[in-house]
Amino acid sequence: MVTLNIPDPRPLAPYHNRGCSTHCLKASKGTVDAARDALRQCLKNLLIALSWKIRHKTALDKLGGEPVWGEKLFSSEGCSLWQEDSIPKFLYEALDAKGRVVQGEVDAPNTDTVIQDLRRVRYTVTHIKEKPAGTSAVMAVLDRLQTVSVYALAVFTRQLATLLQSGVPLTRSLEALMEQSVDPKVTRAVGVINKDVKEGIPMSRAMMKQSHVFSPIYVSMVRAGEISGAMDEILDRLAGYLEREFELRRRISSATIYPMLVFIISIGITVLLTNFVFPTFIELFRGINITLPWSTRALITITHFLRNPAVMVPIVVGLVVGFFALRSYIKTPLGRRQFSWIQLELPVIGKIYHKVALVRFCRTLSTMLDSGIPLLHGLKTTAFAMDNAVMADLLEDVAQSLKAGVSLSLPMEDYHQFPTLLTQMVRVGEESGELATMLRKMGDFYDMDVEAALEGLVAILEPCMILAMGILVAFVLLAVFTPVYTLVQQF
Repeated sequence: MVTLNIPDPRPLAPYHNRGCSTHCLKASKGTVDAARDALRQCLKNLLIALSWKIRHKTALDKLGGEPVWGEKLFSSEGCSLWQEDSIPKFLYEALDAKGRVVQGEVDAPNTDTVIQDLRRVRYTVTHIKEKPAGTSAVMAVLDRLQTVSVYALAVFTRQLATLLQSGVPLTRSLEALMEQSVDPKVTRAVGVINKDVKEGIPMSRAMMKQSHVFSPIYVSMVRAGEISGAMDEILDRLAGYLEREFELRRRISSATIYPMLVFIISIGITVLLTNFVFPTFIELFRGINITLPWSTRALITITHFLRNPAVMVPIVVGLVVGFFALRSYIKTPLGRRQFSWIQLELPVIGKIYHKVALVRFCRTLSTMLDSGIPLLHGLKTTAFAMDNAVMADLLEDVAQSLKAGVSLSLPMEDYHQFPTLLTQMVRVGEESGELATMLRKMGDFYDMDVEAALEGLVAILEPCMILAMGILVAFVLLAVFTPVYTLVQQF
């Protein structure tokens, strides 16, 4: 038997006894088909009950106890359970302890469970019905397939922090931001959060339900703001963190725009020449009784190769299938670790990836420590937020070492992925009690390194791309005009 350490646990017996005993009794009186149906229903009831228990474990129940504020919430298993499952939703109308009408929405396996939950918080149920799964389910699926940009979250967080610092109540702030969001997905999420907050649900728990928009780091810092009573300061710090993350991503994308643009232009010119320009010259060369140079023969072969559907179709299909297969493999745990290891080991680019990971580690952990989140929980949440799986695994190992009572710098020294300068600054921060400040300074230091490395990489790529384009143009001119020059000499 598996025991789940959660507040106010609901026993599995009501689900098991009510469903299984009834159906098994029918099976004993019926045929083999009835027994099979009964067994299927028993398993279904048990799975629903277990799913409901797991949802309590990750603090998604908005009528039960407080969210679990511990390592299980930030573990890889716990974070993977943030996504909503297939438990139905119910709309209810009830009277609270003061006789006021309360309306809301809750996830539960059946109506009996909803009534029990509402009675536990001293609500008297007047009306309850299951919410139909229609366009809202389709919209939820589409929302999870789309990604929310860091820019949209940064703008929302900065605006919310400004409104709260100005003394505007939380619900009015959320209502105002629903009409000003730069991302429709954020707008829908804020609308749901505003509705939950009006029902008395803490904003951190409401954001936890919108895990496809708000990351564990975001929810953790909001939770810290609720506990400390300094929500405006925490959101201001979180907005600064998101703005720096957006600026880092912008610099990386800007450094790759020029090479990608030159590459796309080169492909376009090649396709244009091989389909419209070279065939005319090829027909001309066939009618000339001269020996063609190697460059012209190579150009003719390449043109025929690229214009042959029997050759190009399998190649294009193979590339597309291979791309999606590789992409699917990278999403697996093993594939993600291997891809992350390759990123770190690449010449020149690997150092940039490594420094970017260090920037995210330092800034994320320092922001969480400044917000009052415990070091162990902050470290595990930082590991979950890392893009590089290798660095995430190392942070998980460091977190395990912290449980034994050692300092943060000691296990970091065992891995060469953490530079000596970083471990020394972490040790100084621990000794002086200014760990968050030291991590923030190291994040800025490595951010400057990333900017310098990107500028150097672009400075190297520009002449290389120009050289490659020059070689391509020289080859084309040599292949086209050499036979023409030979023909002119014959006359």
